[in-house]
Amino acid sequence: MAKITAVIDIGSNSITLKIYKKTSRLAYHELHRLKYKIKIGEGSYENEGLLQDIPMQRAYEALRDFSCIIKAYKARKTLCVATSALRDAPNKKDFIKRVDSELGIKIKVIDGDRESEFGAISAINLLWKMDSFTTIDIGGGSSEFAKVVHGKVIKTTSLQLGHVRLSEKFKTKSEKLEYIEAQLEKLDDDFFETRVVAIGGSARELSKFVQKKLDYPLKCLHGYRYEFQKSYKYLEELLEYDDKKLGKYISKSRCDTIKDGDLIFLKSLEKLGCKEVIVNQKGVREGVYLKDLLRSFNYTFPVNFDLNLKVIEDRFIETPKVNNYLKRVATSLSTTLLDDSEYEEIVGFCAKVLNILDFNFYSWIEYLDFSVIHEKKVLIAYLMESFDKGWLDEELYEKFIILLPSFDILKKLFFVLELTDIIGKNMAIQKFDIVKKDSVIEIVLENISSMSINEIVRLDNPTIYKIKVKSGRKSI
Repeated sequence: MAKITAVIDIGSNSITLKIYKKTSRLAYHELHRLKYKIKIGEGSYENEGLLQDIPMQRAYEALRDFSCIIKAYKARKTLCVATSALRDAPNKKDFIKRVDSELGIKIKVIDGDRESEFGAISAINLLWKMDSFTTIDIGGGSSEFAKVVHGKVIKTTSLQLGHVRLSEKFKTKSEKLEYIEAQLEKLDDDFFETRVVAIGGSARELSKFVQKKLDYPLKCLHGYRYEFQKSYKYLEELLEYDDKKLGKYISKSRCDTIKDGDLIFLKSLEKLGCKEVIVNQKGVREGVYLKDLLRSFNYTFPVNFDLNLKVIEDRFIETPKVNNYLKRVATSLSTTLLDDSEYEEIVGFCAKVLNILDFNFYSWIEYLDFSVIHEKKVLIAYLMESFDKGWLDEELYEKFIILLPSFDILKKLFFVLELTDIIGKNMAIQKFDIVKKDSVIEIVLENISSMSINEIVRLDNPTIYKIKVKSGRKSI
């Protein structure tokens, strides 16, 4: 696969460009993104699906801008897909031909099942592992559904149910509800699921609205989880907001379509039997990229592959062997000092990236973007911020208390990282052993400096164990 790849997603409402760069065989990061609200489907649903001249020109001009960006980044591959509006348009060939001949961008119109599959692939790979879930992607012209079981897409479907289509075809709420319910009757029972992964602009905007209403402390949508029942009253109230009140919660670019998107969202979640909503901020374009990237791996990352860690390693870690050694030290200390392995993975991750400089709490939140539940994301970011400061920030803890473990546990985890840092200060990979004898933890090392010994003595030890270090030079 090309090192730099451009992906374009032409939807009924908006058009998006993302530029991705591979950092190693399976790791990548985003270099650039640009989104225009072009409404290419505007006027088409009341004109037998025909694309109208002005919306087509807007789309062409957006693609012209995209082609300049693609050239600037020297992308070797461009993947461009179009969904509902072009799929339904009798005159799509004229537009596709013009874009190809004048801009050199080849548009691939995908059917609803393929669109559903791309959304599901992004959820499978960029959210944490789940036994089963159903995805819903509400677009301007259609809504896509996919059922996923044990990491495999087992069923897909697409309904002619989008917020642009709804607003153009029907004028009253009752007409819209009748149409929505008729479309949802076409859903097979296999899609019914208590856990629903929400994809697409409408779902993201509505979930952001729920975050505000529930005073959720982390302003991060990807991986946000909420109970449908708790959010139902807010989503229902939104339907009655006037323009002024709507503007307080909803971005300007979505105010004109959000109520129709909300109607579809509410009725779809009810029909599916949803109890928990999980937001997948990634979608079709990420699915397009991942399907190309992972074509030799059955479209999923290998077991135990950590995309967050691999990207960070590729970009910021210059001493991988030392960092892996620190991870081994930290996980051993964590399991012994905490008497369980619940936080072993998190401590190991933190230890492996201890010597990365100039990251703050919010930097870590941004970089921990894949396959991580918010509780884990915040815990890692909090520990790394605290380690950088040299103390546990109680004010930051209070801000994110609903997502963090107790302060006593944080003290122990922080202590493990401090110990690990001192043991690995000289960046020497040396044999070590940890022995527990009643209330004493004995750490046996090949070699440790007197300066490091003094640092360990001065540490505030929050555990029930007394720490002793033995080396070839001195014991404490």
